[in-house]
Amino acid sequence: MFFLHLPKINKLDLLQKLFYKSTILLAPSVSKEIKQGIRLGIIPPGPIRFSRIKLELSEKRLVRELRETRRLGLADAECIAIAKYRNCLLITNDHNVETEAKSHSVSHINLPLLLRELWKSNVLPKHQVAKHMKEIEEKDRVVIKNKGLIIE
Repeated sequence: MFFLHLPKINKLDLLQKLFYKSTILLAPSVSKEIKQGIRLGIIPPGPIRFSRIKLELSEKRLVRELRETRRLGLADAECIAIAKYRNCLLITNDHNVETEAKSHSVSHINLPLLLRELWKSNVLPKHQVAKHMKEIEEKDRVVIKNKGLIIE
C-alpha cells in the first residue's frame, strides 16, 4: 500500500497527525512489509503506532477471491477486504486497487489527495509537502503526477 512511501522518508507520523481522530489499521501483510523494510534498511526504525489486526473470516474469503479473480497482491487484497468489512478509508497509490475498491464501494484516497490534505488540514505547510513529494520520488522511485495541483 502506498503509505509505505511515508516510512521510507521517515514520515509515517504524518498519517497519525492527519487522521488524529481515527484508529489506523495495519493489515497483517503490510505489517510484515514494514518489518522487512526496517530489517533491510529501506525503512528507518521507529515506533509504529497503528493497530495491527487479524483478518476476520469474511475478510479472508474476500482476500482469497480478490487474489484468485483479480490477481491482486496479498497486501492490496487484505486492505480492500478490511476497508470493506470494517467501513474504513483505504489509502492506496495503485490504480488497479482504486478500481477494485470502487467496485466494492470502498472509500479510498490516493497519494496526491493525501499530500494535498496534509497542507489543507494544516498538518504541514505547502513547502514541506513539496519537499516530501521530491523525497518520495527520489527514495521510492515513483513519479507523482500533477504536483502543481497538489499544492495549489
